[in-house]
Amino acid sequence: MRERHEHAGDLAYLLEPDLKESRGGLRDITSLRAAAIAAPVVPEEDLTKIDATEVLVAARVALHRLTGRATNRLQLQDQERVARLVRAASADELMRSLASAGRTVGWASDDAWRRIDSWLQGPRASRLDRPLSAGVVVREDEVVATGSAVPRHILRNSDLERMVATADEWIVGRTGIRERRVVDDGVASSDLGTEAARAALATSRWDPADLDLILVATCTPDMPLTSTACLIQRNLKASRAIAFDLAAACSGFLYGLAVADLYVRAGTCRRVLLVGTEVMSSVIDWTDRSTCILFGDGAGAALLEPSDDDRGVLSTHLHSDGDLWDLVCVPGGGSRLPASDAMLAGRQQYVKMKGNETFKVAVKTLEATAREALEANKLDVADVDLFIPHQANVRIIQAVMERLGLPQDRVFLNLDRYGNTSAASIPLALDEAVRTGRISPGSRILMVAFGSGLTWASAMVKW
Repeated sequence: MRERHEHAGDLAYLLEPDLKESRGGLRDITSLRAAAIAAPVVPEEDLTKIDATEVLVAARVALHRLTGRATNRLQLQDQERVARLVRAASADELMRSLASAGRTVGWASDDAWRRIDSWLQGPRASRLDRPLSAGVVVREDEVVATGSAVPRHILRNSDLERMVATADEWIVGRTGIRERRVVDDGVASSDLGTEAARAALATSRWDPADLDLILVATCTPDMPLTSTACLIQRNLKASRAIAFDLAAACSGFLYGLAVADLYVRAGTCRRVLLVGTEVMSSVIDWTDRSTCILFGDGAGAALLEPSDDDRGVLSTHLHSDGDLWDLVCVPGGGSRLPASDAMLAGRQQYVKMKGNETFKVAVKTLEATAREALEANKLDVADVDLFIPHQANVRIIQAVMERLGLPQDRVFLNLDRYGNTSAASIPLALDEAVRTGRISPGSRILMVAFGSGLTWASAMVKW
């Protein structure tokens, strides 16, 4: 079985130069491969009933559907049939059948088929330029590039002293925050997210047209309809990408990382843009000194694609507890409490927070999910090269550090300059860590977050 899967991976690699030029090509072959591994194994007694011609016909039908329909997806009955036949056929039989079927529907150029013919006729390992994938499902997906964007306007604690009854010394002592960024009038989450995405794309030299999926984590979307992801897709002109939002507040980027990881591992998407973007200033009551000192605006982005080695997203761990929804929330503006004079008069369109309760839950959940990620990867705290926590409050972070036994030099902090940027917090920190040399190839990075919902999450990544 493993041999057949390796050969399926070889076929995708041999066709890659041509498939890159076609709409959805790489996604198509990985869809076929994913269907093959997902289906039930054919019973041994049925193997003799499978005819090689039937394999050819099924492969031809499958490839025709993959390349000839706008959806670029196999129908369910085709998936089951092709998967059953792929399991039963010999590796060489399958490769020749796929090659023949591909020629029939004009799936790639003559040069591509010559490469496949050459591969079929000689020792396979010596004819390829790189190690082959060991399975149909991608083992990991790696972060290829990062980017970030923050508004130009800096709101310092001294500015807040003139707005509410507070003091710089008190804010720094209680939160660790000295300043935060705030957007100009008319700037929305999609604007910051687009800027961060373009920065990441410039680093990777990817073309936006190559993106298969755009995931946006935000709790401050431009509008209820349409999604911020679709607006960023429009701005980037990434017309072939799937685009949708995720709402997990400050945990949003790690929730998005988990979703992106699943899409890549399944072979559904190859190139993914993940954005965390927030304009928290739009939901802050600037007369409430307990919350206005905490938040800022910003965006961060990451690009992910399949990894050929052990680098990438090693694991993600997500949790939620809706019983704690009111610890951090914006009660008004939704279907429960729509916009009205009464809602506005009650200032229900702004963030409400139970500070003491939130602090206790945050410390407990962050420690627990950090240990969960370490245990899942059979790692000790000493194996972590960089710890990137959600940048909410320095006292929360220090409490988690003490409980885990993490030294200060392996913890990344930038909340003193940006405050709590919710879903943008971790990608902002990740991008800065990359740009300042805190992360290098082989680094093990542990990220943790908690947010409204209540949600909390962790992820272990090898750079």
